[in-house]
Amino acid sequence: MVSPLCLAFAAFCRSLGAMKVFSITGLLAAALSSTAGASAVDGILTVQAKESTAQLEPRDAERSQIMLPTLELAILASFNCPADSKASALTISVSDTHQYFGPQQIAEAVSLEATFSVPGSQLAPVTIPEFCVAGAPIDDQGLSLPGIATAQVSLRCGGENNPPTMYFTSTSVPVRLYCQPDEDSELSSLESTSPEPASLDK
Repeated sequence: MVSPLCLAFAAFCRSLGAMKVFSITGLLAAALSSTAGASAVDGILTVQAKESTAQLEPRDAERSQIMLPTLELAILASFNCPADSKASALTISVSDTHQYFGPQQIAEAVSLEATFSVPGSQLAPVTIPEFCVAGAPIDDQGLSLPGIATAQVSLRCGGENNPPTMYFTSTSVPVRLYCQPDEDSELSSLESTSPEPASLDK
């Protein structure tokens, strides 16, 4: 049973502006190999999110809570409406950033990949007390935040003999943060790897 809240959400998203779409294609193999989060609804709607990366500037050790920077996200949706119906609308939402795709964009497609930017101001602050602290060594592996954002996706299917039916799913958007090296950390790294000066004693 479709809740009134979901129906209202879909109607709201249809009125919002467009984001950049990279591709609409029926070939998923290459894209699926690099995705991280995934969810599916009865084989009709499958959604996957690629891991997003972002860089932080080193901060004071006393400041453990930080605001995230703008995230560049890629959401991949594949869909297969039931027999005697076709996909007529697809909506993707991450926080307050939305995109609506109408029948002209998805009528002949079985998958869609959308890339767009989500401002950090739309995401909750995160607390990471020991990561990217000024003067500390840099971790090349970064810091994984698997559930910092969620992609909400809705699909509307319908046909001449079938009333419109809505399908909803969501998936977490994994994010990996990297720390930009600063002068103090670079100097510390050089000092730790530099050989000790030769002794002048004979």
